[in-house]
Amino acid sequence: MARPMTARISTTSSPAASSPVAAALSSDARQESDRLNASGSVRSRDSQGLFPGVILDKDHSLPLYSQLEQLVRGKIRDNVLRPGDLLPSEKELKEHFGVSRVTVRTALQNLVRDGLIRRARGRGSEVNPPKIEVDLSGLEGFAEAMKARGFQVRTRVLNAEAAVAGEEVAEGLGVSLGAHVWHLERLRFVNDERMVHVHTYLPEFAGIPDGSSLYDFLRGRGLSPSRTEEFLEAVQADAVLATRLSVPAGQSLLRRVRRSQLADGRVVEYTVGHYRGDRYRYRFQLSRS
Repeated sequence: MARPMTARISTTSSPAASSPVAAALSSDARQESDRLNASGSVRSRDSQGLFPGVILDKDHSLPLYSQLEQLVRGKIRDNVLRPGDLLPSEKELKEHFGVSRVTVRTALQNLVRDGLIRRARGRGSEVNPPKIEVDLSGLEGFAEAMKARGFQVRTRVLNAEAAVAGEEVAEGLGVSLGAHVWHLERLRFVNDERMVHVHTYLPEFAGIPDGSSLYDFLRGRGLSPSRTEEFLEAVQADAVLATRLSVPAGQSLLRRVRRSQLADGRVVEYTVGHYRGDRYRYRFQLSRS
């Protein structure tokens, strides 16, 4: 998804066109791969060890790919397959169960779709960590929510600039078209894993954070939001977001748009974030009034 259009009024260069930022993004991906390989935490599992004596029933009403899929799901659920473990190769699964490569590939694709595994080029199929569950009933910020769950969080600021509001931003902030606003682009990491790419727009009166948490910054200026409105939709990663989040182009993402207001009704934040669909799950609590 393209970011909302703004016209810049500063000379800050765009990170998308900046070779140092592109190099840093590539470097992060290499460091993550090196960290996993050096840690020895990745286990490669063979079919015989995982499924000793297990045979798929070709006469069963459940398709063969569904039977294989359920077997792998069970191993993940029972923690036999742990986060970071590598599944047997397609060829090994095909030969072990006596099925076609299409059957194996379909089973694995369904597991990828549901976020249980991921396909890593040159590595095979890797078990994902459990999805991070976030409760949308409160007004806590990203860093607050993650730290409260015991995760380590860090943020890379990709861009911080003055801008003028385009149509979407003007509507989101409740300002006139062309009004001066602040634009902040960030990449958020959880336990050193790229998790969220965010564009935040703030009205001119709010100022712009100097590296601190956005909500800590707003609270420090007496601008704590008292009400938020959010919109969620499923989208696919375009080339830019795929690079930012280190995921394949076309992977499912959750687009989360937040509009935060002060007690006097002024909008103090308009944020468009893209969250990895394979790593996030949102929880809503509803009650009858």
